[in-house]
Amino acid sequence: MTKEKLINHLEHLREKHEKLDHEIDHMEATNVFADDNIHNLKKQRLALRDEMEATSLKIADFEKAA
Repeated sequence: MTKEKLINHLEHLREKHEKLDHEIDHMEATNVFADDNIHNLKKQRLALRDEMEATSLKIADFEKAA
C-alpha cells in the first residue's frame, strides 16, 4: 500500500470513529439503547482506534524510509 493510500485509509477510519463517537454520545445522552448495542458500538470504536494506530505507524515507517 502506498503512503497516499494509507493516509486516505486513516482519514476514512477517523471519519468512521467520529461517527461512532457521535452515535454513542447520543445514545448515552438520551438513555435510549440496549446495553449490548452500546457495548458492540464501543468495541467497534476501540477496533477502529487500534487500526488507526497501526495505520499511523505504517505511515511513520514510510516517512522514516524517505
